[in-house]
Amino acid sequence: EEENLEASDLGLAVYYHILHESYETAQDWSKKWQKLFPENWDFYAYEGWILRENGNTQEAFSLLQLAHQKDPKNPFLLIQIAYTAKESGNQGIAQVYFKKVLQEAPNTLWSTQAQMELSSLETE
Repeated sequence: EEENLEASDLGLAVYYHILHESYETAQDWSKKWQKLFPENWDFYAYEGWILRENGNTQEAFSLLQLAHQKDPKNPFLLIQIAYTAKESGNQGIAQVYFKKVLQEAPNTLWSTQAQMELSSLETE
């Protein structure tokens, strides 16, 4: 029942469908999340990820930037912006956002992931 869902339930549903490349279903769950929890900006990070996976990097970047203005310290948004920039060939912007992840979420899985990506970018 939708009224019993929590934001984390919806996030898990979206994540699961992205990993299994069921992007349309992931999008449907993201829309439910947006409707039920409009103050939670993580769904924008997922929507950006879905757009990027579908090859719409410019649209993904625009959406993620909009969300970033509303929630500038959200490490999930920051890392999705970084991945989108990297995939678009904007290595400099990717580095900036991976570094922001390190600043905003030190000693987390987000920062570990960002540090690995920064190291990878430095060796390219």
